[in-house]
Amino acid sequence: MKSTQIGLGIIALGLAAFAIGDCYFAGSLRFLKLDTNPKISVNGAAVPGELLVGQTTAVVTVRDTDKAHSYQLFFEGDTDFTGDMGSLVDCGAWA
Repeated sequence: MKSTQIGLGIIALGLAAFAIGDCYFAGSLRFLKLDTNPKISVNGAAVPGELLVGQTTAVVTVRDTDKAHSYQLFFEGDTDFTGDMGSLVDCGAWA
């Protein structure tokens, strides 16, 4: 009974790994890399923040003294639903 459960667990993990790998290589699964020490400036003044970078997008979080604000950047060559090339979306203060 125990070896059957172990075998089923191995098969389930193998199928999950295959599904995740298939999504990754098909391009429907992307990862963002965190940069905790970027050089961000607002109106010429350096501000603390984080930067998440992917192949076609980036999320910039600016952490001023009282407020945190995030923006999503779509790189040039990445067309959004309105046909624009490159754009900036305000994510608000969710960070």
